[in-house]
Amino acid sequence: MDDYAPRANNQFSGKLVLSSLKQDVDDVGAFTENTLEVLSQPIEEGDRRVQKGRWSEKREMQALADVKLRIQKVQDEGPVTDLTLARCACCVSYMKKIGRNVGPLTGVLKQAGKDWVKIRDMIPELEETMRPLIKKNAVIVRRQIAEYKLVLEDFKAEVVAGRTFKQYEVGFAAALHSLEKYNTKNAAENDKCERMLVLANAFNCPRELGEAAQVLRDVQVELDAYTSLWQVDKEVRFLMEMATETLWIDLDPGGLDDLGRSCVKKAKKCPESTVESSAYHGLQEFVRRFQLVCPIVAAFKKPSFQKRHWKDLIFLALPNDPPEHYRNNFKIPEKDPEFLVGQFFAEYENNGGGLALYRVAPLVEALVHKAEAESSHEHTLVALEARWAAIKLADPADDPSVKARAAAELAVKNAKGKKAARAAKAKEATRAAAAVAHSLPVLSFAEPLDLEKLKSDHVMLLDILKSEF
Repeated sequence: MDDYAPRANNQFSGKLVLSSLKQDVDDVGAFTENTLEVLSQPIEEGDRRVQKGRWSEKREMQALADVKLRIQKVQDEGPVTDLTLARCACCVSYMKKIGRNVGPLTGVLKQAGKDWVKIRDMIPELEETMRPLIKKNAVIVRRQIAEYKLVLEDFKAEVVAGRTFKQYEVGFAAALHSLEKYNTKNAAENDKCERMLVLANAFNCPRELGEAAQVLRDVQVELDAYTSLWQVDKEVRFLMEMATETLWIDLDPGGLDDLGRSCVKKAKKCPESTVESSAYHGLQEFVRRFQLVCPIVAAFKKPSFQKRHWKDLIFLALPNDPPEHYRNNFKIPEKDPEFLVGQFFAEYENNGGGLALYRVAPLVEALVHKAEAESSHEHTLVALEARWAAIKLADPADDPSVKARAAAELAVKNAKGKKAARAAKAKEATRAAAAVAHSLPVLSFAEPLDLEKLKSDHVMLLDILKSEF
């Protein structure tokens, strides 16, 4: 619409209203004309309009279905059509009064009104005529639906067997191709079922066809489940292929480990209905092997994994009888710029194609732990060596504190020696004094005391004690 449309367009006699009115008149005219044509067609072989030999059971059933469905549509849309005809008639009448040229609309609307009245009059008679015909053909339709259901059951059994997409050995490319064919066939059967639903509704047997339609829905659920599984397999293989085609020198250890866990999560999200299949178990095992090797390969990037460990790895990973030249000529990845990560995952071949570490994962994990333990011990020894190298041991004889402590100990020792010597001398003097004392004569009060001799003995004893102390 133009930004500056005339205001006259908004009036009842303007272009907008006239255009809308024309559209309504054309629609109701087409509906009544087409409905009258459908209801006027022959519905049984005895109709005079049917040429001899041109009638068939299929044509009769289709004609009955078309007429009945159109009658149902007339009944459903009858009130709306009545309102549209009345509204259009009022609008056309008003347009005529204000001088607008609505001659073409008048003719179309008048013919639509006549056709509508005729349709209303035809329906009761048609329903009465069709009742026995519908009852007769309903038996045929039910039989056709039952036969069609058997065909769909066979189709479902073929899909459930899934020989071309439930075996993991088939591979995602062939499996997805097979699933696409089954999906195409199922879509075609759904279209056929939709067409048969028209007949089923016309002949009052939609329930029977509903059972057949349920078979197709079950088939679609099965196909969607396995399509999802194989899409996961395709995606996982693509991610793994990108990882395995990475050069060793460009490998991000943390990213590889994360990729392994991510693939496991994707595989676990497969539909539950696929759990019992070989495809599901094959996918889980394939992803498990990849995830099992990822942290091991990431550990090879650590400095703890030395040249000696690479040699141990080769003897662990390769079969018992590998070509000696492959063992002897195996290059450590750090020294081979063209070494691909995929060699750790690929299967062993006689030409040395891969190591297939998943086969000996526990042994390789033990080797990695051993390398880490050795590295830890080496770092501990280096740290101890550096620590002791920083310690300077001095001669005790040159240490003043040591000299002072030794002098103090010597002084204490000398003091103790002198004290012991004095004690020994005192003891000896005591013994001598005792001996002198024992040698003195025993005094007898019967004899007179010799004071001079006693005095001299005491003086001698005191001299001995003094000399000792």
